[in-house]
Amino acid sequence: MANLSLAVLTLSLCYAVYDGGTLLLHSWVLGLGSFLAYALACKGHLPSPPLPVIVPLGAVFVYAVFQLVPVPAGLIALLSPVRFEVVDAARGVLGSVSTAALTASVADGAQRVNWAGAAILAFAVSNALSSRQRLPVWAPVVPVLALASGSAVLGLVQAVGGPSVAHGTFVNRNHFAGFLELALPFALVLIVYAFTGGGRVVAGAAGVAALGLCIAGVVLSQSRMGYAASIAGLASAALLLVTTSSTGGGAVKRGGGVLTVVAAACLAFLLFATPVLIGRFGTLENPDGPPDATRSALWHDAVTVIEAYPIAGCGYGAYHRGAQQMQKAIPAFFVNYAHNDYLQLAAELGIPAMIMLAAAAFFAVRLTVRNIRKAPTPELRYRAIACLGAYVAIALHSFVDFNLYVPANLMALAWIAGIGTAE
Repeated sequence: MANLSLAVLTLSLCYAVYDGGTLLLHSWVLGLGSFLAYALACKGHLPSPPLPVIVPLGAVFVYAVFQLVPVPAGLIALLSPVRFEVVDAARGVLGSVSTAALTASVADGAQRVNWAGAAILAFAVSNALSSRQRLPVWAPVVPVLALASGSAVLGLVQAVGGPSVAHGTFVNRNHFAGFLELALPFALVLIVYAFTGGGRVVAGAAGVAALGLCIAGVVLSQSRMGYAASIAGLASAALLLVTTSSTGGGAVKRGGGVLTVVAAACLAFLLFATPVLIGRFGTLENPDGPPDATRSALWHDAVTVIEAYPIAGCGYGAYHRGAQQMQKAIPAFFVNYAHNDYLQLAAELGIPAMIMLAAAAFFAVRLTVRNIRKAPTPELRYRAIACLGAYVAIALHSFVDFNLYVPANLMALAWIAGIGTAE
């Protein structure tokens, strides 16, 4: 059952990546695939996910569903005065309005709730399959590495064979880079594990291939924050690899091996960097989104939305509706995203829900660090180190982009968090 569950979950992630990270038409497929994988995992009597992580995530998910349900207008007035003003104004057109939803867009909210539910199930399945060696240690990692490598190959074809930058199946090259940066630390630790005598040559070769492809993909995407976040994730993993080595003569060998691999990876990043990418660090132009000069204005607008909906939020997935009447940045455009995951989540779900999400993230990191410190085998320690490196990369990238609103990247992050927190 464990192998079948992993296969079904892999197909779900494959579909998310194949559909360009948007799933605008068939979002139910992702939820159905994750649910089937979870059902198969449960039949195998696999352990439950860690409560400190799954409880706050579940609570936020339930609240996001609650935002979609019609509630009395008096409750809306209590929880969200600004939303009540809209409902009250509708009475002048529709007559008596006794109930309404907290969210400003039920359709968009339902889609986002589906994606979030799929990600939570992916976390639960990945955690269960990675716990207590139900599968080989690296088995849950293989789908993420394989998909990232395949996406990188497609990106290379796009960049080398035409005028386009590398973006794979993703609409936005930054999200393409965001997907690859999640896989890079796993390729690095796999090489180190094989290089220091713990793994097989085949595993090391696979790691080298994945590392090279993903580095090239990130560079040719010309995503500045993807480039910076990838280096940050690799550097974090490298630091942990060196500092958590066992004491003794073997540690010197392992430390030297780690430094060699990391130096080679960093050199590859520098050598592959194109003049266009280097030049983009010195300009404010951003053809795929708002100019950087207005990003601070976008964030200011997001803070204004948070101030207007501090408790209930404007609705998960409904940021474009909540911010519409308060938008000052880029007035000629319809702004769907705040280009900062943290601000947008707080604006859509409210500050209390955001605190719960922060708690879930904190405990996920804490459990992953515990696994790094107390892992019974080097394999498990290296795997946990790669997970933490992926956390660092996506956390940094999310300050200036909306990777957590791309289903493929959200599901990949949930998958990796499940691995990192597994006992």
